[in-house]
Amino acid sequence: MADSSKSSTSSDNTAKDNKKRLTKQRMRFILIAVLAVLLLLFASYNTNPVAITLPFTQVEVGLFWALFASAFLGAAVVLLNMLPTRLRNNKLIATQTERISKLEKLYEASLVKNEMYEKSLTEQSGAATSTRAENVA
Repeated sequence: MADSSKSSTSSDNTAKDNKKRLTKQRMRFILIAVLAVLLLLFASYNTNPVAITLPFTQVEVGLFWALFASAFLGAAVVLLNMLPTRLRNNKLIATQTERISKLEKLYEASLVKNEMYEKSLTEQSGAATSTRAENVA
C-alpha cells in the first residue's frame, strides 16, 4: 500500500509540475506578445530619418533602425564578453559532475563493504555465542 500512495503522490507532483510549466510558458508567450506589440508601436512612431556619422561616411536611417542596431550591437558585446566565463563554468560543472558520480560510486561500494563487514561480525558473534553455549553445556 505504501508503494501505491508514493506513486500517487509522485503522479500528483508531476501533474502539478506540468501545470506550473504550462503556466510559465503561457505567461512567457503573453509577455513576448505584449513586448512585440510595444516594439511595433515604437517603430511606427519613430520613423524620422537621422544622420549617423561613421569614421569614413555618413548614413541616414530611420531612428528606430538606429536604436535597434545600437541595442543589437550592445547585446552582442555583452554576450561576447560573457562567453569565456560561460565556457569556463560549463567545463567546471562537467568536471564536478564527473567527480560527484565517482564519489557516489565509491560511497555505494563502501556501503556494500560495510554491510558485508557487519554481516560477518554478526555471524562471527553468533558462532562464538553458540560455541560458548556448547562449552557451557
